[in-house]
Amino acid sequence: MWLAGLATAASLGSLWVLAGGVALALSSIAVLGRRHRLLGAVIAALSVQALLRIPAIGFFGVPSLITLVAVAPVLVVGWQRAGSRTRRFIAWTIAGAAAFALVATAGLGVAALQARDHVTAGVDEAEAGLDAVRTGDQPGASAHFDRATAEFDAARHAVQAPWALPARLVPGLGHQAAALVAVTDSGTTLTERAGEAAMTAPYQQLRAKAGQIDLATLAQMQEPVARSAEALAAAQRAVEQVDSPWLVPMLADPVQRFEAKINQALPEAELARGALQVAPGLLGGEGTRRYFISFMNPAEARFQGGFIGSYGILTAQDGKVTLERSGPIEDLSDAPGADHRTLSGPALYLQRYGRFQPARFLQNLTASPDLPDNASAIAKLYPQAGGTPIQGVISVDPEGLSALLKLTGPISVAGLDTPLTSETAASFLLRDQYLTSGPQSARKDRLTDVSKATFDALVGRDLPSPREIGAALGPAMHGGHLLFTSFDPGESAFLTGVGMSGDFLGGAVDAGPSAPDGGGSDWFSVRTSNAGGNKIDSFLDREVTYDAAVDPATGTAQATATVALHNTAPASGLPDYLIGNIYGAPRGTNLTYLGFFTAGTLTGATRDGAPIGVESQREFGGNVYSTRLDIPPGATVRVTFRLRVNVGDGTRAGEDYRLAVGHQPLATDDRLVVRIHPVGYVAVSAQGWGATATLDEAGTVQMEGSPSTDVSLRIGFASP
Repeated sequence: MWLAGLATAASLGSLWVLAGGVALALSSIAVLGRRHRLLGAVIAALSVQALLRIPAIGFFGVPSLITLVAVAPVLVVGWQRAGSRTRRFIAWTIAGAAAFALVATAGLGVAALQARDHVTAGVDEAEAGLDAVRTGDQPGASAHFDRATAEFDAARHAVQAPWALPARLVPGLGHQAAALVAVTDSGTTLTERAGEAAMTAPYQQLRAKAGQIDLATLAQMQEPVARSAEALAAAQRAVEQVDSPWLVPMLADPVQRFEAKINQALPEAELARGALQVAPGLLGGEGTRRYFISFMNPAEARFQGGFIGSYGILTAQDGKVTLERSGPIEDLSDAPGADHRTLSGPALYLQRYGRFQPARFLQNLTASPDLPDNASAIAKLYPQAGGTPIQGVISVDPEGLSALLKLTGPISVAGLDTPLTSETAASFLLRDQYLTSGPQSARKDRLTDVSKATFDALVGRDLPSPREIGAALGPAMHGGHLLFTSFDPGESAFLTGVGMSGDFLGGAVDAGPSAPDGGGSDWFSVRTSNAGGNKIDSFLDREVTYDAAVDPATGTAQATATVALHNTAPASGLPDYLIGNIYGAPRGTNLTYLGFFTAGTLTGATRDGAPIGVESQREFGGNVYSTRLDIPPGATVRVTFRLRVNVGDGTRAGEDYRLAVGHQPLATDDRLVVRIHPVGYVAVSAQGWGATATLDEAGTVQMEGSPSTDVSLRIGFASP
């Protein structure tokens, strides 16, 4: 009953509690009835099976201690009840087992010493091979992977030597031996696959030349890259199964180092495999593709970022990419039949943004913070403006164009005395272009010309390797300045996975109030949209402060979000289209539409300390609270939202608190301050977006910075 009772109690939460329960029931029967050896054997067998699978409890080693406490009395009583002959048999058996274990330990030690240096050398060579792949040195990569294979193979032979095999039968030692076998087998298979990929996947040839990408080369790369990714995933699973605190340091160090390299390389391999799978379709290998390009400018803000100032149509056919058409957005807004265009959905999109008349004014088709929603509306309206059906939308703003110029080099634009570069393009498009003299039509033509010249260069010049392209464009993609969404579900999933599809907060909040990593938590996003019909928003600075008192015991938070909007625009000295407005407000006044998207429920709102009413709607599984603001030149307006938030399951007191903050790509990044005050608990850990984080003696967390992407933080609580 002692054995079965502890087995049942310790395995609660596991299906093996059933085995313990049956053993406990049988032991009760055994106590009441006549002793039976077979029944005792069944009880012991079931109990031991449950004890061997105790879930993780407390600190490391607790399950083993519980098992020892459960089994020890049975062994002691068994020894006491045994006769002298049985005791001698047990003693000799233990002595023989000890001798066998000693010999097995020595054999494994010799094998481990022989294998250790080979494993270390194999990891070094594999890492050098990956570095060579990243730089495009295929012959060098192949040589490194060949040497890595040889090293891992030598290590595998060492751990499979006859003197190493007995260790697999000894408890404890068997796990050490399994770890060596997993690393050496996985290493051999992995480096063989990587070497094959390095020789048969021509990375150096995968370059766009004058807008042409060789789809045959893409197809040639798919299988070897997929095999490498599968080998990495298999190696990761194998090593995770054997990596354990029980490993002795001599084995734990190379195992953990090997695991770290796999974890580093696997995301890159999965990304390459996914990209190779979707690239042929995206590049027109399965039929001509047309993508609408919305050139945004946050000098006149919309919730996604900026208004659409001009547009383009990018065509892809059999790997050849061309800019088919481009022009100012007015060409589409004022196209024949403008007053008869209709937008039938999405329903929530129309409910939230129909007031901005996107069917009539296509420049407002970035009204939503979610690119896929905007893209769906563009796909419905562009054919009604004289265009052909499209298969996706590319969204790019001045920072995105600057990133593209890192690939193309400087471009010459009609009407500009000097070429635009990656260093000057953003400032020119955000503000400088509006300060030049001349008629408004000429200014708009130059804006269109910049976009056209950039994409003409992009599809007409030779581009660098995929890795160099990723390095140049990555920050712009993650910051929402360069986005791409496809209407094909598989392609859309890939683009979402790499953070390029422009989904609001990565698309993770649509199912309900939860942070991107799930589990029920907190999120918010501040968005502003120009309401004055001018280009004044490059003069708008925003500071967002979020104070939340979090009660882990109830899973609730009382939060206060303060949005400070500072208008640095002057009252005079600049053109009307920059600091004037369509409503006759004093020049330099910033008329803006503020939207606060949140997982919480509003309990009150103020403007500069005075209570105000706000519009309340639902979107993205949460709430959005909106108000119209007039901000005089040089003034600061503060809007405060008081919120009640369900941040988790209160039945699991002390679980982590997670907060996600959505980023709006504007001319200037927000200043963000987050303060989290635990109620009845203290914060013991804080993982944030890379900004400065402090954790004071009271267990309060403060994080601040100017993030340029969506960010999230995670805070762990403990009882005081």
